[in-house]
Amino acid sequence: MYYYYYTWIHDGTWESLNRALNYHERKRVGKLSDPSLTCVDSQSVKLAPLVGACRGFDGNKKINGRKRQIVVDTLGLVWSTTVHAANVFDGIGAIDLVDKMHHFDSRLEKILVDLGYQGKFLEHAQQILSEVIVEFSSKPPSQRGFVPIAKRWIVERSFAWMNFFRRLVIDYERTTKSAESMILIANISMNHPLSVCFGTHNKKQIYCAKHGLKLAINSGNSIPTMNLRCGVPLRTHMVELETVTP
Repeated sequence: MYYYYYTWIHDGTWESLNRALNYHERKRVGKLSDPSLTCVDSQSVKLAPLVGACRGFDGNKKINGRKRQIVVDTLGLVWSTTVHAANVFDGIGAIDLVDKMHHFDSRLEKILVDLGYQGKFLEHAQQILSEVIVEFSSKPPSQRGFVPIAKRWIVERSFAWMNFFRRLVIDYERTTKSAESMILIANISMNHPLSVCFGTHNKKQIYCAKHGLKLAINSGNSIPTMNLRCGVPLRTHMVELETVTP
């Protein structure tokens, strides 16, 4: 099981699977596959004992651990993520997220962030995504406590959803790559609960009875089982995503 898990981390299978399922979910609710507006935010979480890689102390949140940053659309679907030490400034740590936004094609028009993403993040976004507007939005200085901000509350809701996953309440992963993949797996489980698989070596497909979803694959001779939430068998190297009739 761990062989397939880490193989899919290194060859980008988790990212491809997550991205294809996000496309399908957006089409299912009547939206275009690529988002035109995204939100970026960070969350600091504690790191498990005896795990020392990429550990830092977030002086603002008073948390000794790591910081996870995610890119979500208006549905709350996670498109990209990066994990680093908690003492790294938001704007610096999120530079990798800009490089991962190339798959949004040309529909991306605006990125919503808070004031913590000024500086290097803004400069890098203007260089890589020259036609995309980076909009800073935050609550009025006079208001205290949590204040819902238009559109940006969606990314806070996505972080709240993650708290229902035991593996994400505390960062147990020894590497940041594994931590990033766990976030993608949680997104797949939350928004795309695949339930029934009729995949075989001959048919070379995975079928979801809930959404009428077929994932075609082109390699591998066995079907390992990865328990996302309901225990769906998966296979590597997805090459096609289409709607089928149950």
